Amino acid sequence: MRLTLKEKIHISESVVRFRFEPEGKIDFKPGQYLRYELDHEGADDRGISRFFTISSAPSEGDITITTRIIKDGGSSFKNRLVNMDLGDEIFAYGPSGDFVVGDDPGPMLFIAGGIGITPFRSMVFEMEKNDINADIVLLYSTRDEIRPFENENNQNQENDYGIDIHYVIHPEVCDMAFIISKVPGLKDRVFYLSGPPGMIRSIEEDLRKQGISDKNIKLDYFPGYK
Repeated sequence: MRLTLKEKIHISESVVRFRFEPEGKIDFKPGQYLRYELDHEGADDRGISRFFTISSAPSEGDITITTRIIKDGGSSFKNRLVNMDLGDEIFAYGPSGDFVVGDDPGPMLFIAGGIGITPFRSMVFEMEKNDINADIVLLYSTRDEIRPFENENNQNQENDYGIDIHYVIHPEVCDMAFIISKVPGLKDRVFYLSGPPGMIRSIEEDLRKQGISDKNIKLDYFPGYK
């Protein structure tokens, strides 16, 4: 599938949102990802393709990537991506992934680390669009003050959408003690964890110690992020 860059927004010095127009309709579920291929000269050993979660929702029509860009020493792929001009094209394959919410969701806990917030943005937007009211607690752990979707999330909260949002700013840690203190009815929820592998594995292990069943723990790793 050919995608054409329509908008590039620098949310912060290190976080950039890319909005693409697909050449045809892409059927995907919120939380899924695409494999993107961007041919460029001087490709490093990581090659010309990457996987990114779709941060836009299906009802929005466009395909959006939101990612961190390292100014010096980043990959050749992301260097090319951030230097794309409006109208430039990239190829995408998929969608793939089972990090998705069911049609009739019960109480859920979303835990995001860093750029792992992206699948939740898609999920929340689409549920609101379809008037699906769900009991959602969102814990968002970040090392700095960058909150890519803060305004949207806060707007949903103000609209009584039902999202209870807690930001966990470094050096505060999103550990089990924090989770228990912020999340009512812990054992009645389905857990969606998205972020750096180390963080996700640690929380997954702690949830199991709390007696949370594997079927109620959904994982989405973001390799390459710490």
